Amino acid sequence: KISLNDFVHKVKKYYLFQEEKMKTILFLSIFLTFEVLGQDSENITFLGSFSGYQCSAIAATSNYAFLTENHGYNANGILKILDIVDPSSITVAGYYTPLDNFQPAAVKINGDYAFIGSSYQDLRILNIANISSPQLIVRYEEYCTDIQIAGSIAYLTSQTEGLIILNISNLNEISEIGYYEPEGDAFSLFVKENYAYLTYGTIGLRIVDVSNIGDPVQVGFYDSPGLCYGVYVTENYLFLADGFNGLLILDVSNLDSINQVYQYKADSLNCSIEQVIVVNNFAYLADRGFGVRILDLSDISLPKQVGYYQIDQGSNKICLAGNKIYSINENGLTILQNDLLTKVKNEKEIEFQFVLSQNYPNPFNPNTKIKYTIPETLMASEAWQSNESSKQVRGDNINVQLKIYDVLGREVALLVNENQNPGNYEVEWNAVNQISGVYFYKLRAGEYVETKKMILLR
Repeated sequence: KISLNDFVHKVKKYYLFQEEKMKTILFLSIFLTFEVLGQDSENITFLGSFSGYQCSAIAATSNYAFLTENHGYNANGILKILDIVDPSSITVAGYYTPLDNFQPAAVKINGDYAFIGSSYQDLRILNIANISSPQLIVRYEEYCTDIQIAGSIAYLTSQTEGLIILNISNLNEISEIGYYEPEGDAFSLFVKENYAYLTYGTIGLRIVDVSNIGDPVQVGFYDSPGLCYGVYVTENYLFLADGFNGLLILDVSNLDSINQVYQYKADSLNCSIEQVIVVNNFAYLADRGFGVRILDLSDISLPKQVGYYQIDQGSNKICLAGNKIYSINENGLTILQNDLLTKVKNEKEIEFQFVLSQNYPNPFNPNTKIKYTIPETLMASEAWQSNESSKQVRGDNINVQLKIYDVLGREVALLVNENQNPGNYEVEWNAVNQISGVYFYKLRAGEYVETKKMILLR
């Protein structure tokens, strides 16, 4: 016999046990479902990953990824330069670790320089000619959340000042030549021809005429229903990453009457598009609640998802280089292969790409040959999507330089410096006067830059 109170206590205990049991079963079901979904992919192949901490921005070339980590207020952020030649075995090739409060929010690569914007304090420009030892060459005292470079002009978004336009023709004397300062915090920007498109979170999208750089003027506005994050513009269409409402496609052919053409939102409760890049009739999306998605824009009024890859913790930012997609979230970098580039054939797709081959023989003593290809057309990477550099996406008679550097970043030979037409080229280097060790050869053709490593072994 037991008392009524004991009986009630046992019943409560039993039901509490059953409740906890059901919670455990539910948790495991969700976990296992997520694990299975995490393997889901279509037309995208996983190549490799790299763990990080509070990753905030990414840029990439064919050989290197430039990954920033924002460690928070009163903490030292960092730039890591990753060797990604073999994505399955990523290594750190160099890094920049300042000793002051540095909170990187954006990174762009322009030739031998890395432009790193900080959400607190300043813009920093590093010389990365020597990948293993980046050198800080200038700091510009202005907050910076996004950067776009067009020739000798840099456009910045600042959460305190709005749009800032800098003359960077002389990095030792950077000067502000224009600004636009509305209310609100600017998140990101895209500059095309005479217009800068700025996202302002809950405030919406602002379109600014920058044809007169010294006096930018707002000429358009779109009140997005959610949170404006990323923006990308093609000829007549603007692609707006809305954190709450997916991807909005807007017709901006008439700035006085901006119309929504389509709204894409995946069948997911956690769909949150943070960034969009459009290349060759495909839209590449960073979805914070899912991972990476690819949309076919052949019918702009009805985009179709043709590729996706689910990533644990989703995708906050992406960049493209060749047939690879580089995605980051707070926990690190994921490198993916875009299989659509080899499966889909149409006139607007890539016909050729710049190719810098590995020297042969390697190691060598003292002669080696370097081959490279100048293409008829090439796909512009994110770093080339600007109103100046986009004019150079063809390989027709562009200036080509091929230089050799030692491990300290000093130029030791100039093999090519001339205008060249599309075609295949081969150059031989005789290193008879050089000592044994590691050397780097760098090909620069228009806005295209690539560096590879070789070894002289006597």
